Amino acid sequence: MTATAGHDPVTQLLAQLLGASYEATAALPDATPLLGAGLGLDSRTAVTLLARIKSEIGVDVAAEDLFLDALESVGALREFVLARLAT
Repeated sequence: MTATAGHDPVTQLLAQLLGASYEATAALPDATPLLGAGLGLDSRTAVTLLARIKSEIGVDVAAEDLFLDALESVGALREFVLARLAT
C-alpha cells in the first residue's frame, strides 16, 4: 500500500477497516483504544488489521511486538509502524 500524499498508511488502513473517512480516523485522539470500548475492534478485525499491515505496509507487528503493546491504542499502533518504516 502506498500512502496517499500527506496520509499515513496506518490511518488509511484503519479508515478502510472501520468504513470511515481518512479525516475522521485521523482526528481520533492517539489514546483511543483499538479494542473494546475504543474503536470496538474485535479479535477477528484485529487479526485482519495485523495481516493487512504486514501485507500492504510490510511491517509484521505480531512478530516484532511479542506482547502486542502496539495494539493498545491508535497512536501506539501508528507510532510502532511508522518507526519501523523509518528504519
